[in-house]
Amino acid sequence: MGQQEPVERPADTAQDAPDGPVGEREVRVDALGKVTGDAEYTGDIPFDDLAHGHLVRSTVAHGRIESIDADDALALEGVIDIIFADQIPGEKKIGSIVPDQPLFNDKKVRYLGDPVALVVAEDESTAREAADKVNIEYDRLPKALDAEEALAEDAEPIHESGNLIDEYEYTRGDPEAAFEEADVVVEESYQSSMIDHVPLEPEASTAKRCYDDTVEVWASTQHPHGDRQSIARVLDLPERDIEVHRPAVGGGFGSKLEHNQPCYAAVAAWVTERPVRVKYKRDDEFRGTVKRNTLTLDYRIAADEDGSLRAIEADVTVDGGSYVSFSSGVAVRSLVHCTGPYYVDAVEASGRAVYTNKPWGGAMRSFDMFQTTFAIESTLDVLADELDISPGDLRELNAFDGSEPASTTGQEIEAAGLPETIADVRAALDELDVEQPDDPAKRRGVGLASMWYGCGETGHHHPSSAFCEVHSDGSVTVQCAAAEIGQGSDTALTQIAAETLGLDTEDVKLVTDSTVAPNANETSASRQTFVSGNAVRLAAEDALGTIFEKAAEVFEEQFDASVSPADLRATDGEIVAPAVDETISFEKAVLACNNDGLLLTGTAAYTPLFDFDIETFEGAPYPTFSFATHGVVVEVDVETGVVEVERIVASHDVGTAINPAMVEGQIEGGAVMGMGHTLMEEVELDSQGQILNASLMDYHIPQSRQTPKIDTHLVESAADDDGPFGAKGVGESALIPIGPAIANAVADATDARITELPLKPERVVRSLPRDLIYQ
Repeated sequence: MGQQEPVERPADTAQDAPDGPVGEREVRVDALGKVTGDAEYTGDIPFDDLAHGHLVRSTVAHGRIESIDADDALALEGVIDIIFADQIPGEKKIGSIVPDQPLFNDKKVRYLGDPVALVVAEDESTAREAADKVNIEYDRLPKALDAEEALAEDAEPIHESGNLIDEYEYTRGDPEAAFEEADVVVEESYQSSMIDHVPLEPEASTAKRCYDDTVEVWASTQHPHGDRQSIARVLDLPERDIEVHRPAVGGGFGSKLEHNQPCYAAVAAWVTERPVRVKYKRDDEFRGTVKRNTLTLDYRIAADEDGSLRAIEADVTVDGGSYVSFSSGVAVRSLVHCTGPYYVDAVEASGRAVYTNKPWGGAMRSFDMFQTTFAIESTLDVLADELDISPGDLRELNAFDGSEPASTTGQEIEAAGLPETIADVRAALDELDVEQPDDPAKRRGVGLASMWYGCGETGHHHPSSAFCEVHSDGSVTVQCAAAEIGQGSDTALTQIAAETLGLDTEDVKLVTDSTVAPNANETSASRQTFVSGNAVRLAAEDALGTIFEKAAEVFEEQFDASVSPADLRATDGEIVAPAVDETISFEKAVLACNNDGLLLTGTAAYTPLFDFDIETFEGAPYPTFSFATHGVVVEVDVETGVVEVERIVASHDVGTAINPAMVEGQIEGGAVMGMGHTLMEEVELDSQGQILNASLMDYHIPQSRQTPKIDTHLVESAADDDGPFGAKGVGESALIPIGPAIANAVADATDARITELPLKPERVVRSLPRDLIYQ
């Protein structure tokens, strides 16, 4: 028996319509472990001789370090070591995109809480106590706690490069003429708040230096291969010597894309030669992790009297905090999406990302399209009021439907179900027949908002890869290191593999541990189902090609039927030859391959296509877009300013729903999370940059009793031919339109247009018309 010959495959021009697990409400593959409590999280895993690390953080927002006295801390019983920057074997700085963030600051601190050192002790309480005993003297520098201060001519530079991170602008059409000729022009300015991710599981990492000077790390992470790369650079080791395990992850929303904490644990384990765990408590999570960027948005919109949009002018300032992280990407994405999902004749867009002396801003669910959409959708309602037409009519008139290129970049987007989502929500709201409450202190209002969201990183390669092995009994192992953080990717990828192979999900095991599974890149930007789903599908097809080649021989031997491997189909545990109306079992075809010594393995990498010029903002920055519309009913107490969301109607263009139950769960969870962002969530700072509400006692998120009835509608009429079985992403879009829908409903109820987030009761009361308060 010679070496197995490669099998030629026909070009993959189209996907069969799903007739198996895809589209079914399959039970999540990780459900049992989570509901029984058997799932292991990073902080649960026991280690012999485990030490504990706790960070020494700066107590000033901006200053040069003059001296550090660690004698009292080192004298404390149980302290093993205190690790400073000079003990890091390799690179001293890390960063998601730009390595501008010192792992330990030895010269300058840039926000109150910037890490200076790491105490390693026998137990967690001793490590915390010792960290408080490290005395640091600073030469205090002037601080800038907002972008306006940071951009002032006399502002103290936060980094050597200055305080401007990046700046962008582009023009489409002739905005100046459009504004002059338009019948109506409206303008508004908007301000968002800094928000914490609040994953239920705070960050945790454990690292161990092995006998052969390799390093194993267990981390609560959204990007295990990215952690491996950062750890390798920090320890000055080849990546092959780093293993990163991802146990169960209790939420992330973008906060666990940063690689800081796994590096802390890895450096500590390397230096002390002990297993070391660095685990945040809730106050550590608030003070020492990435936040949602604060955005300032200025909008001006011109329209004709019939509502046709003539021009949109948008200016966006992204407060990046102390380090770059993804702030430049936030600015770019905001400008790409600045018109909302609408056609407009002319666009004038400008934006920038700015350093300030606050915790750094970066990736958070929606990549800040929550704020951008809040601005454009709120301004559209202002425009509708000025034109005296309904907000729904205005949106339907200008809705992007794929018949023309996008007004911002010129991208051709054929799979666009926005018009159906708008009509869907309008019909549902009309059926509710909303009436005013009997209580004269209460006002009820209705609002809606739409959104579009590009799947994946803006104008960047973000490929994924997968392996597929079909075993001798017909069962299957698929390997793909897509990080499951609660969104359901393990289940979706399992369904995609099973669908491709014509099997049940019980026949497929998905392995995502990055020590054995290939790189799937980060879990972010709603990309895993689309990108990793395609990688898994193609890997399964690769393995299936070998099976089809051998199955064609079996058909000829058993049925005296000549069939082409390209004409075979796998479904319901069988290999089907439609041309001759015969079938054999999947297991029989696999056995025939095994008898001939064929290896039933498939490999694939999938790289989404894009063609985007960052200088001109022209091209295709994303492989696909999701579209959605949310409608809400709110009740406003005009005496207290409390806003209660009574009903949410959410209609989403999802392409094909791989698992409708999980998609609905994403939409419902995203809507409630967006409620929190809109009504209550805000990281509050004092004048020195100290966080004032670093606990869930003081930082409020929605509770179950505040969750309204949510009606979800899945639009599957605009399946994307490039997605796995037509699927698009939904994780981010579930959050995005709820904020402006609520603000528009509040305006409908009270005639108060609130332009600053969140809509806290005191802010609502201050915005109400006097005749409404003193009636």
